[in-house]
This record gives sequence, C-alpha cells and structure tokens, in this order.
Amino acid sequence: VKFFPKDQLKLGFQYYNNNSSERYLHYYDYDSYKGTASLTHLFNNKTFGYFSFSRERGDYHNRSISTNNGRCQDDRTYVLTSALYYNIKKDFTLGLSYTYRNNYSNEPMERYQSSMFTVGTYYKF
Repeated sequence: VKFFPKDQLKLGFQYYNNNSSERYLHYYDYDSYKGTASLTHLFNNKTFGYFSFSRERGDYHNRSISTNNGRCQDDRTYVLTSALYYNIKKDFTLGLSYTYRNNYSNEPMERYQSSMFTVGTYYKF
C-alpha cells in the first residue's frame, strides 16, 4: 500500500489451491493466481473515486476441454472496476460503480464477457 496526499495505491497477489481428497470431485481441482492493482483518489472531502484491475489465471488439474485435444481447462479472467462515491454524511455514503469482466478460456463454453452497474448506499456504525 502506497499513500499519496490524495491517492492510495494498492497492489495485491493471491494464490488459491482447490484440491479435493474425493476422487469424484477431482473435476474441480485447480490452482489460481490473481494479481490486483487499485487506486483510490480523493476529489474533495465528500467525493472519492476508485479504480481497480485484476488478472486471474485458473489452471484446472483434471478438467478436459470439449475440443478433446488432451489438454486441461486453462482460464484467464480480467476484471476492471471503476466507482464514484459521495459522502452524504459522516456515516452515510452513496456509491455508483461499473465492473467489466472478460473470461478467456481454452474451453469455448467457458468464454464470456459481462458488465455490471451497481448503485448502493453504505452506512458506517
């Protein structure tokens, strides 16, 4: 985490391993590596913005792909998020965000793109 007068930059990394001890669940076994970068910017004492980017790689151990070429499923997911928040009161905030997700996979049935707009209120107690 790096702080600037009106900006906060965060970098992160996550590793996840799903490894079932049950033979019939090996279809779900995979390793996941995820890198994230985010930036929060204070526009003034009531308004701040947020932007993040992440890339995740999911390598399945035993999940064959439908093209049947002897390879296991390998996913790459990219996520972009941008948001704007407005502090109505000290403990009450209104937020608007947009998230775009793109999943590229060597399994054609697992390729997708999605977009999501979110409006929310946040209360601190």
